Amino acid sequence: MRDYRFYGKTELGNSTIGLQILNDRDRLQKKRFEIGSQVKEELDNLADSIKAFLAGSRTTQSLNPIVYTLKRIM
Repeated sequence: MRDYRFYGKTELGNSTIGLQILNDRDRLQKKRFEIGSQVKEELDNLADSIKAFLAGSRTTQSLNPIVYTLKRIM
C-alpha cells in the first residue's frame, strides 16, 4: 500500500485488486485516507499527552488523557 492505494506484487495480486475494485477512490481509498488521518491525529495527541505526563506530576489525573486517547485509537 502506498498513498492509501494497493499495489500488487504479482500478476495475481494485480488481478485481485482489479477484480475486487480495491482502489475505488470514492468507496475505499477516500475512506482509508480519512481513517489514516484520524489515527495519525490521535497518535500525535497521544505523544503530546505522554510528554506532558512525563514532564509533570505523573498522577492518575494526568494519566487519563493517555488512557482516553488509547481507547479512541483502539
